[in-house]
Amino acid sequence: MKPTELNLSITPKLSKLGRPYRLSCIVKNLQHPSKWINKVEHWHWYYMFLYTDDNSYVGFEFDYNDNFIQKFNHEATRKILDSL
Repeated sequence: MKPTELNLSITPKLSKLGRPYRLSCIVKNLQHPSKWINKVEHWHWYYMFLYTDDNSYVGFEFDYNDNFIQKFNHEATRKILDSL
């Protein structure tokens, strides 16, 4: 799997497809327990982005070591956000 990097700046950006987006929120995934790595507590995290052209969402999950786990479409991202 190729590495996935996210730009977490709050400044609006353009996607590779030319769609404007911005970081909406970062959420700790509490479905996974924390894990201590090198005396530092680590978690799984969700990163949610809002496409500002149509107000749809996309989300990504990363693990304890900042490895990409999965991408969420608008419906799945809304479900996570609505559960907060």
